[in-house]
Amino acid sequence: MGGKMAIIMATRYTGFFAATYLMSPVYAPSNHELDALADTPVWLMVCKNDDYISLNQLTVKNNWIYLSGVSNNPEKNRLSTFDGIYRPDGSYCGRDEVHNTWNAACYDLFMDDGSQYKDMEIIDGLGKKIELTYPDGLISWLSQQSLQKETEEKNSFLQRIIDTIMRFFTAVIKIMGTIGGVV
Repeated sequence: MGGKMAIIMATRYTGFFAATYLMSPVYAPSNHELDALADTPVWLMVCKNDDYISLNQLTVKNNWIYLSGVSNNPEKNRLSTFDGIYRPDGSYCGRDEVHNTWNAACYDLFMDDGSQYKDMEIIDGLGKKIELTYPDGLISWLSQQSLQKETEEKNSFLQRIIDTIMRFFTAVIKIMGTIGGVV
């Protein structure tokens, strides 16, 4: 229940997570839940032949289209679709393992030779195709989102301090002007 729980956690605790990645979610979130992800970068991974979500493939596609439309940063979102699931040496895991997109995630979406994961296509929320170059895979993407959120939070904190100092000095100047005008 990893993909489902990741959606639920990200939508219920908006602003807490820097990003979320969803592996083979057997869950159809509501538009209200997807709206809550507008500011959260999302990486969704699904195998096209996954029997667990084959009935939801249209739902996954529709949810992706909806999410891309409401996202405030669609260029940060990623959708990885796999034709099959492979071991990092390139051998096919078998028909019974097409739900196991974590096999790809565990290897940061790369094969043993450093090439992008076999039979995987990645697009961003604008529909632009993404090619991964070793070592910049899923873990790098997650780290970048985390660092960016941390920087934004620091900048926001500093801005609040600066705003407070400016209000203080503005108040002092007004008081001094009032005192100076009375004397």
